[in-house]
Amino acid sequence: MTSPVIDFHTLKVKKRVVIGVAMLFACGLGVPLALVPERGPGDLAMTLVTALGAGVLVLVWCHYDSRQHNRPLGPGFRWLVILLGPLALLLYLVRTRGVKSGWRAIGSAMLLLVGLVFMEAFVYAVVAGLLE
Repeated sequence: MTSPVIDFHTLKVKKRVVIGVAMLFACGLGVPLALVPERGPGDLAMTLVTALGAGVLVLVWCHYDSRQHNRPLGPGFRWLVILLGPLALLLYLVRTRGVKSGWRAIGSAMLLLVGLVFMEAFVYAVVAGLLE
């Protein structure tokens, strides 16, 4: 039995698309966060949607990355990623790349996360400013 041919370029493109979707997700969150009152009934729902969305995005990225590096994800790790989101990404990066390259990848992931937070805060500020 032959294994399927993996197109590494396509997997790289798919990982970039996931990052683009994460950017849209961050921008999209800024709007409802500006509309939902803090400590109101919608606040918990927004927190859950944010956590679940981040977990799913991390899982999709890990899936494509694991196929690119030919390191399959186990079913237990998939649940861990959904539950812990970005924290599981840190574990995944060290596990698949080793300590030195893993820390470099963690640095890149942290820069992306900071950028996503700034994008969300910017959209929140714009929407909140328009509502006043």
